Amino acid sequence: MNRQEENIPLTNHIKIVKKDAADTTYKVDNIYIDRSIHGNTVDITWHSDDTEFEIWFPVGQNPVTNLIFLRRFTLRSKGKSITKKLNNIKNLKAGTYYYSIHCKQAGPTGSMAEGNSPPRMIIK
Repeated sequence: MNRQEENIPLTNHIKIVKKDAADTTYKVDNIYIDRSIHGNTVDITWHSDDTEFEIWFPVGQNPVTNLIFLRRFTLRSKGKSITKKLNNIKNLKAGTYYYSIHCKQAGPTGSMAEGNSPPRMIIK
């Protein structure tokens, strides 16, 4: 890999999908980020074909922001998609970051997406 390729951001595309059309249960895969392989920036896109959604990280466990005063914010989809850029991934603490995805159009009150109960972002 040459020097220029090292600076190309890694892109993770995470799909939020239903098990079947009649079901209101959504599934999402884990996100894996290896700090030793990838550059210093990672783009993560969550996308659903049929629902708007919100993503919540627990307080103090939000890897998508380095700013302490923003650690409580909710990510809200626009056009059934959210893209976030993780900067300085080499400075992120390695570990598992659990988060929740609330799918708004799954029944009258919506439903939580299932991953490995809950979905998780794993940073090595």
